[in-house]
Amino acid sequence: MTRTSIRRQVRIAAFLTLAVACGGEQPAADAAASAASTPPAAAQPAAQQAAGERIYAQRCVSCHQANGLGATGVYPALAGSEYVLASDAGVPIRVVIHGLQGPITVKGEAFNSLMPAYGIGITMSDEEVAQVVTYIRTSWGNAASAVTAAEVASVREASKSHSGAMTAELLRPLMAK
Repeated sequence: MTRTSIRRQVRIAAFLTLAVACGGEQPAADAAASAASTPPAAAQPAAQQAAGERIYAQRCVSCHQANGLGATGVYPALAGSEYVLASDAGVPIRVVIHGLQGPITVKGEAFNSLMPAYGIGITMSDEEVAQVVTYIRTSWGNAASAVTAAEVASVREASKSHSGAMTAELLRPLMAK
């Protein structure tokens, strides 16, 4: 892939991320094509990683950057983040589903921004959440476990009574597991 095509993809991803963050939806044709092209079980890990990378490029890259390092003082890094790498995968799943707001310290750096709730305000299937969470848990040197759609469904069900965004205070007890 050439640098020009990579730059074009990053610009498109940034545009789509902003469109989605402002209330847009993933095109139905894209979602249907993704669902129709589910590979055989043997190819799932690589396919899940590729799908997660695509979702990340569409929805996350403008804040957390292509390298997962975030924006100093504004958006936290996902590379090496204790929240991403939590032994309880429910931590990053909840953040994607419910969003995150308020003060949080990631890798010793304080942040206080807002992440939108991609699992509620902007529809993401359990499979899509699993794909993007797996991508961030296994990219940029991160070496945490993959996440399944069944795990996402379980966390979604367990946290359905929660309204509003996650906060560091709500996530801390899960980090201790």
